Amino acid sequence: MLVRNDTSYLSDIFAKFNVLNLALQGNEVNLIKVKSAMPGFKNKLVIYQRNLARRDFLQFSSLQQLDTHSDCVISNADIDAHSKHLLELQADMEVRFQDVFQLEVPDWIIDPFGDITSEHGMIEEELVTLQSDIELKAKFRISHQSFWLQNDIKERYPHAWDRVNLFLLHFPAFTW
Repeated sequence: MLVRNDTSYLSDIFAKFNVLNLALQGNEVNLIKVKSAMPGFKNKLVIYQRNLARRDFLQFSSLQQLDTHSDCVISNADIDAHSKHLLELQADMEVRFQDVFQLEVPDWIIDPFGDITSEHGMIEEELVTLQSDIELKAKFRISHQSFWLQNDIKERYPHAWDRVNLFLLHFPAFTW
């Protein structure tokens, strides 16, 4: 049977998952945004676990409220169980989303006017041409996604577009 601190812990951790889920929804979500969000959340789980193990409830407002404003005692065994759960969540994410964590997004996709030495062949040639296009440079200031989704990019830079298009695919929402 769950006691109040278990329920409070679960409420807090599910609220954090809800924030992640909301960040990964909408028309603008693609592999680049997922690649940005997932490692950050996984690393937060490490912080949550470390702080919880020290009985620092800063990231767990419901547990903190129980600890300071009620007669409920949060035992060391409960803290250990919650800490272990956070480690298991992190390990599960590592396995479940290994493709996302291992995904390498070339720097030139985020900044096509930056360093392109990592590319060779037709993509490199197209990027050199793209970098000298002063009209495109002005359009890039909005965002990398809107830049690459311009109508004429696909026709003018087909090899670069083929590579970029893979990263701009819409990403389905997660279910846990």
